[in-house]
Amino acid sequence: MSRPPAQVRLAAWPLVAFAFGALVIVGLAVPQTASAQPKFGLEVEGGRNVGLTPYLRNIVVAERELLGQTFDESRPFRPYLGDQESGWGTHLELRFITRGIYGSLSVRWFSVEESTVHHRGYLPNHDNNTLRPTRVRPDGSVDDAGVDYRPLEGDIPIPLREPESANLLVLGLNGGYRFYVYEGPVDVFLPVGGGLVLTHVTRPREPWRPGIEARAGVGAAFQISSLLSLVVQSRMHAMATAAYARRSDSARRAAETGGGTGAAFFSTMIYPSFDLSLRFTIR
Repeated sequence: MSRPPAQVRLAAWPLVAFAFGALVIVGLAVPQTASAQPKFGLEVEGGRNVGLTPYLRNIVVAERELLGQTFDESRPFRPYLGDQESGWGTHLELRFITRGIYGSLSVRWFSVEESTVHHRGYLPNHDNNTLRPTRVRPDGSVDDAGVDYRPLEGDIPIPLREPESANLLVLGLNGGYRFYVYEGPVDVFLPVGGGLVLTHVTRPREPWRPGIEARAGVGAAFQISSLLSLVVQSRMHAMATAAYARRSDSARRAAETGGGTGAAFFSTMIYPSFDLSLRFTIR
């Protein structure tokens, strides 16, 4: 599934916050009973996530790709720059929790099926502003040193074709704390945490990159029985890893596009997640 329009993505988080606000009001209106919070529990979680910002930025796009043609590494090409959008995806998480403190292992996928092209390349003293095929490295990256990139009047969205379309994989080792704001038939909490991540784009010759992530949100637990609870939560995540592209390429393209020094060293992404889990109370 491709990435939804920007206005839809930006509206998603306030709608979820409103829904949880209503949940808090309902929970406070119900007479208080025993809390569902466990001394020790195990949660199995699944959910959906979507990138609000692209993780893969300033990727070289050949002009023929804008025309719907496949990139041919054996022919000269005019370079453009685009951001490969992080679309909808799925995640799974296994979480251990004791009195509000939790640790977890997670795996997330984001579809990478669309690129937003924003700069056109110009090459002084080159025929037709094209790069030679020898500028394509064995790992598939492009040496675009000497290219003068200038912004387009308007961004151009293009679908990614095989083998460029892929998934962004994010593995996480997480920890944090749940601040309970109400305990009763419905436990309402604010989860805050972070962890270590490892990212990879599922294409040939793509690297793995280590990084960190912070997260915060709102959630609620509904006690089904003394041993089982249903937990719903939504969180906003901020992730930063070592630059996914070569550092020299990232620095040069960041300077050309006004991206700042940080873009030369880090790849970042902000995304919300919408989660549903079953919690098994051990004691």
